[in-house]
Amino acid sequence: MLNRTVFSFIALLFFTTQISAQEDLAIVKEKPLYRAYYEYAHIKDTTTKNVKLEKMALLFGEKHALYFSYDKLLEHVAIDDYVKQQLAQGEEHVKIKAAKIITPEEILTDYATNDILINTYLARHFYYPKTITAPHWTISTEQKQILGLNCYKASLNYLGRTWQVWFTPEIAFPTGPWLLRGLPGLIVSASDDKGEVQFTLQALEEAATNNPVFERMAEYKVIQLTNGFRATKLASEKDLLKLKQTARKDIRSFQITQIHAMHELGGTLDYGVSNPYSWSAVISNPIDLTADQNSR
Repeated sequence: MLNRTVFSFIALLFFTTQISAQEDLAIVKEKPLYRAYYEYAHIKDTTTKNVKLEKMALLFGEKHALYFSYDKLLEHVAIDDYVKQQLAQGEEHVKIKAAKIITPEEILTDYATNDILINTYLARHFYYPKTITAPHWTISTEQKQILGLNCYKASLNYLGRTWQVWFTPEIAFPTGPWLLRGLPGLIVSASDDKGEVQFTLQALEEAATNNPVFERMAEYKVIQLTNGFRATKLASEKDLLKLKQTARKDIRSFQITQIHAMHELGGTLDYGVSNPYSWSAVISNPIDLTADQNSR
């Protein structure tokens, strides 16, 4: 009886610790040291072989990293400027054109604990903890220079794909694009063996470097769960899948319901994700090939 009680206590302690870690990640506010900009190329439908290109950004510091669509920020700023211009000209009802299709997910990671929070969008913002195994890399002695950085090659099988990446110990932070992480340096290039997904570093700058887009989108000057649009917490990814199934049955009705809920929370429209295809379209060939069919 005593052993069972002790075991129950230890299990409860472990569970509580895990929950606390995830809650701590949700309130993280860390000053970034660098911004990395990647070109993201993805064949989302293997029947057409069309390559979708998108600009992505990675903010990273001593303990955490935040990965998101830089195109989303550009779209938000452009549409916001248009709305302000129309209102200044006396327009009472401004019609907003849908933004380009972008990646709605933002990924917040903790280097030490492997905890991950996903902030995504289904007519409004939701976030949830993601449980996923840490990558286990094989590092080779092969070297080359990329953007003037000395890089080493590494590979692994991860989430249904075989990856080859180049990382640089000169930027000694264990982070990279998407969920690729855990190497002794920033990942500057990554591709799968089928040539369906590729991330390529385009630029790297200190976070203190002036960038008008980040001045306008000030919450992205901090590594954090971006909550300016009042993201709602979900218990798990399963809850998100249920919402996706509901949304796809009647997108327009779902949008109206969620926008009302967002306004009640005091949120505002995220223009950068105004195109419903950004969050409602089914992706037959996602980056994570182990993902539930309903999450694609």
